[in-house]
Amino acid sequence: INSDGNEAYVETNFEGAIQASPSVLDNYFAIYEKGFLGGIHLYKDGIELNNGEPFIPDGIGFGSPCLFKKAHNLYIAFITQDGLLYILDDQLQTVTNFPMRLEGLFYVTLTYADGYLFALSSTGSLTRISLDGSTLEVEIPYFKAKTGAVTAADYNNDSKQEIFVSGEGNTVYGFTSFMEMIEDLPVSGYNEPVFLDITGDKKNNMLILSIDNYLNAYKLN
Repeated sequence: INSDGNEAYVETNFEGAIQASPSVLDNYFAIYEKGFLGGIHLYKDGIELNNGEPFIPDGIGFGSPCLFKKAHNLYIAFITQDGLLYILDDQLQTVTNFPMRLEGLFYVTLTYADGYLFALSSTGSLTRISLDGSTLEVEIPYFKAKTGAVTAADYNNDSKQEIFVSGEGNTVYGFTSFMEMIEDLPVSGYNEPVFLDITGDKKNNMLILSIDNYLNAYKLN
């Protein structure tokens, strides 16, 4: 569905399961077809690229590919369950320094922010990955993330994106892209937060659902 409300239908012949929503960036979208014979499919304007041949990672993954642009070039990032991290170009070819291995099990889709990729392991290890292959890691205590989300947002309008992390419990953590904890977090909540000014003070508040179906709103500095 485009910005004018017009619809177009894209036929696929996938045999594997599609268990996560496609990732979308501009006029591109990417889908992960789960299975040993599945893989990553990239579309532009509704037409599958790479002659319809998916990129098949070495192992099974969860979630969706992560689409991002750097220096006006499109890239696709994807991590398998056992931590093999791929970065592909728009021809579905691996780029220099990748794939690389991260320790742990991974179920949550990668997130791109401020020139870095962020990966969350099932045991609460948040890793920042540079495109040169260097990494920086933070261990979140008493945190499990077989389900959950990593959300990037510039909540305070400082032209830098912050990273908000939720897992299986009812707690949301926040970090700068330099992996420093945001002062007013953690707070209660689950899944992806939304940032809006609901008090009229020209500052965004964080709105997020809790696991008991309450909508929580927080004021962050």
